[in-house]
Amino acid sequence: MKTLSYSILLALLTVSCSKSADVSSPVEASTVNSKTSFKTTDLNIQIEPRISKGLSGDLTDVGFTIQDSPYHPLIKGRMDCSVDSTSRVSCSGEVNLNSLAAKDYRIIVYTNETVGKEAFACDYFDYKKENQLNLTISPSSSGECILAQLKDDTGFSENQIQNRVKHLLNADDVSDDIDVETTLYDLFRYYNQSSKQDWDQAWKLLVEAIKLDKPLPKKHKSMIDAAGRSF
Repeated sequence: MKTLSYSILLALLTVSCSKSADVSSPVEASTVNSKTSFKTTDLNIQIEPRISKGLSGDLTDVGFTIQDSPYHPLIKGRMDCSVDSTSRVSCSGEVNLNSLAAKDYRIIVYTNETVGKEAFACDYFDYKKENQLNLTISPSSSGECILAQLKDDTGFSENQIQNRVKHLLNADDVSDDIDVETTLYDLFRYYNQSSKQDWDQAWKLLVEAIKLDKPLPKKHKSMIDAAGRSF
């Protein structure tokens, strides 16, 4: 697989993969017991251009993992992806999900680059034993993954994280209905840029910022889109 070049995303996904050694090995999606009756689920994923902008190279045999909680991968598999002229990524493949109960899971999409720099998209889905799984991964859905990981890594509730994000952005006067997921996505992009695309370091910076609850210098506010607007 050729080296991929892209400018973002999600240290939390990297952390999720790197800690997988602490749990039982996930089932490879391609591993099938020939004596067991099973059905495969068609997997179709669209990744919005705002996430995948700058992505290039050979996107065949892209990896994914399915988790029921942070640091707990259950299934790993591969799929083929392509990127169009608008930077939208389309992926398709098959996966055996028979071992999963009907509940919520998250899927992480990653490349085969150096460990620690491979993940680039994440989404949650409600599995109900369907034959098809169609997902569109957006900044909001990726931010949902960031939020879940922050809750696990900091011990804070969603409301506590939301209040601390508003404080970081000098936005305490903003209404309580702030889109915390998309804002977290934008905030992580900010830290990823400041760490020169080092996702592990960017994640550490984000976790530390949430814990310290210290507002960013006002000169940095315009660098964070924060739910579609600048604070």
